[in-house]
Amino acid sequence: MLNTKSIKWEKNGKAIELIVKVDIGTSEKTAYADGWNVSTGTESYKFVNITVNLDGKYFVSYPIIEKVEDKEVVAKGGFAIIGGWFDKHLFLGEERYNEIMAIIEELSVETEEYKEVKAIEMAKEIEKENKEIESDKKLELLKKNGLCPRCGTFCYGDCTAN
Repeated sequence: MLNTKSIKWEKNGKAIELIVKVDIGTSEKTAYADGWNVSTGTESYKFVNITVNLDGKYFVSYPIIEKVEDKEVVAKGGFAIIGGWFDKHLFLGEERYNEIMAIIEELSVETEEYKEVKAIEMAKEIEKENKEIESDKKLELLKKNGLCPRCGTFCYGDCTAN
């Protein structure tokens, strides 16, 4: 579901318009294997895009707002940046940054389907982490008992000789 909201203000005689778009939902995940399109389930997605128009003309479009850590920029009142450092960009004060983040949060309306898919993804991630922890524990036990971590026997390295 695509949600859009814009805010306008004027600074130094220039009209600035920020258009915030948040697209949140689910899509079918497909694996392409030897000409076969195999559905591997549903995945969730969330895309954020912020477009800046100056005096009614396109200026820059970027998916994220980054907080600024440059001391010179912060001293001049810059709190965050839209756009790349070496490309077109717009600095924002803390008040505008908080306003935009509130808009992004407001537009991030999650559907029931999105919540269900997100919960499944989180459960899979936790299961994967648990398997890794279990595998690490098993490896440590093998090493502790003097067994080869590769084959699990007392091969003394012979399993790698072949």
